[in-house]
Amino acid sequence: MIWIREPSGCAAEIDPSCGGTVHRITLPEDVLYTPERSRGCETDLFAGRVLLPFADRIPRGRYRWRGTDYVLPLNDVEHGDAIHGFLYRQEMRVVQRGSDHLTLRCDCHGETGYPWPLSITVSYRITPGTFLMHVETRNRGTSCAPLTVGWHPYFDFDRTATLQMCASHYIEADEQLRLTGRRPSVDGTAFDFRRTRVIGEDPLDVALEVTNPAENPVVISDTRRTVTMTLGGLFRRIQVFTPPGDRGIAVEPVSAPGEAFNDPELGVTELEPGDSAAGSVLIRSESR
Repeated sequence: MIWIREPSGCAAEIDPSCGGTVHRITLPEDVLYTPERSRGCETDLFAGRVLLPFADRIPRGRYRWRGTDYVLPLNDVEHGDAIHGFLYRQEMRVVQRGSDHLTLRCDCHGETGYPWPLSITVSYRITPGTFLMHVETRNRGTSCAPLTVGWHPYFDFDRTATLQMCASHYIEADEQLRLTGRRPSVDGTAFDFRRTRVIGEDPLDVALEVTNPAENPVVISDTRRTVTMTLGGLFRRIQVFTPPGDRGIAVEPVSAPGEAFNDPELGVTELEPGDSAAGSVLIRSESR
């Protein structure tokens, strides 16, 4: 584990051995909820994981890209899907480190069902009251690679917290969590957080398309604190997931759902040889 800190007491705990997992952010109070069973490289709940080369799920691990069929290993046994990529199982090396910042990198040489070699760099910085993460991926191969990127933090709020985001449409899924390809309006649904409202007890597992994300931060709040998340670059969607229990709200920035590998209109990044793509997430916390 590596801690980065700044003099006011704000800090973050990063695990290079598990793909740069973010275990703790204190600004200066703890912002994240990290279940103990998610420590190390265990995949339970994927808390704090950086999700590459795909976020969310690819049904049955099967996708067709540029006329070729690929099959990924299935790591979501319950649903029979591939989920959240494989970076979380990779060791990353430190390429730059200071008291308040850290940069990690790894060269992935491809995996079963995903043959493209990638260079992945993740940078972190702490300032008074803020945490910044920047993810950049470069295609080191000789053909175009499909890519979606995400990050899976659970914030330390319960269901009485409020959520607000500028998202007028969601990505529809069926009862088996398979995407239909439709993007309905949030009007009249449980997914309408355009006005601040309580998250509530009903389970949520939905991707919402954020309008002008760099200008419209996502806001989570309760009687203790307000946390804002501002997205940049590739990150244009938010996956909201309420896990079992009454603690921890996953508000996950993603570039697109993993199923975009099969439906490019959902927002897959087409990464040509030698090209890079990047995204950033800025977390700010203020006591109330």
